[in-house]
Amino acid sequence: MKKSIALLLVSCLLLALAACSPTESSSSEPGPSSSSISSDTAAQEPESDAVEETSSAPQESVPSFDTTATIQETVLYEENGVKITATGLECSLSQVALDLTIENNSSQDLSFSSATLGYSCNAVNGIMVDDGYVNCEVAAGKIANETVSFSTQQLLLYGIDRVSRIQMGFTITDADYNSIYTDPTVVQTSIGESYKQPADSFQKAVQNSAIQSGLGFTLSYFQTESIFDQNGVQVVSSGLLQNSSGEQMLFLEVVNTGEQPVYFSTSDIAFNGLVVHSYNWSSDLILPGARRVVTIDPGKVFEEEFWSAYGMENLGSVAMNVILRDQDGNDLTTAALLQVQLAQDVPAVNTEGVEVYNANGIHIVSKELAVDGLDRTCALLLVQNTSGQSVDVGVAYDSLSVGGVMTDFSCSDQTIPDSGLGALVVCLSDWEDSGSTSVENIADMEMQLEIRAENSYDTIDSPKVTLNFSAGSAV
Repeated sequence: MKKSIALLLVSCLLLALAACSPTESSSSEPGPSSSSISSDTAAQEPESDAVEETSSAPQESVPSFDTTATIQETVLYEENGVKITATGLECSLSQVALDLTIENNSSQDLSFSSATLGYSCNAVNGIMVDDGYVNCEVAAGKIANETVSFSTQQLLLYGIDRVSRIQMGFTITDADYNSIYTDPTVVQTSIGESYKQPADSFQKAVQNSAIQSGLGFTLSYFQTESIFDQNGVQVVSSGLLQNSSGEQMLFLEVVNTGEQPVYFSTSDIAFNGLVVHSYNWSSDLILPGARRVVTIDPGKVFEEEFWSAYGMENLGSVAMNVILRDQDGNDLTTAALLQVQLAQDVPAVNTEGVEVYNANGIHIVSKELAVDGLDRTCALLLVQNTSGQSVDVGVAYDSLSVGGVMTDFSCSDQTIPDSGLGALVVCLSDWEDSGSTSVENIADMEMQLEIRAENSYDTIDSPKVTLNFSAGSAV
């Protein structure tokens, strides 16, 4: 499973962050801009042909960050000889720093972590964040003092210009790798319970022209139509960001109005109608009453080096299945299709190639060789399914040879719905052992395909196929 939570929206957009340093406000009451997002925002035509919505009155400055918040000592966890206390808070224009004291009065050494891939439940003002990272070892009978930080630049991107409350939870692990996960506890600040984070704060911030300029990104698509609504969980806005290097980030603003924490899990991602990644991609925890900006990096889902071979010069649509799960991993819902329509006219998938298989309603063509971001040589295939059922297509283990020499490879199976298209990518390992000295010299590959009914061991066919390449076929 791949996670998109690592740095959220700013993970690839912070090259120009220094230009976004906020300044102290002359106002005695700092706060977000009062400009509103109009539901009638006029559509513009971005270069990618995506439908873009822009605020009729965008902010022209970065909001000031209120650095006055403090806290009283707050016990976050106290059980089994372990006590975690928030002891102080210091806010600056660059970060919010929360001081912790971790006391281990148990009989065993323990490790403590927060905001990790295994458990990330931190929130500021009811908005889930990936900051607040801590990872420390505390011996039996000892005390550790730690400081966790929250980037004010990231908080401002979410529309947070003051901290009224912080929620934190921890993973506590013993030497035998037994772990417990503490429920998130609220640390209330001096800003007070009276302050409530505006519901549209992220939507205003992401459209703020000054924030866009400072962080070095543009908003090529944005809309506030609900595109998912199940079990009290809604996707209330979505958009596509692009930085000056052309890197893109799709985001979904997800609100949990229910009474229990849920994991918002994505899988089976398709670009422009082409399945590019089957199975789970991300899983993000959202606390009750909180919201999270879920991000999907298209270039990580599917290597951009492969896009042109399938006719994807631009993203016109992104589709995925979404399942809500509880904290024990149990499904709360069945898979629901979520689609973000980025353009009125979605570019058609390029289905051309050399046929290598055509039977049982499955048509497979070989397209070309390509080199991915890891400098691996990859064979690109396209699968068209008209069999009347969803199918899983992959390559049998230990079945691939290059020029007659067995070669290690990697290939993720793809689940392709009936009447659907999928990209099957086979990347070579140690292919130089075949005697080829360059990509252009690879003349042929032989492999055994495995075609099965979806989520089944029922094999439809397992044909051996040969891909023939000529010099210069690599991209």
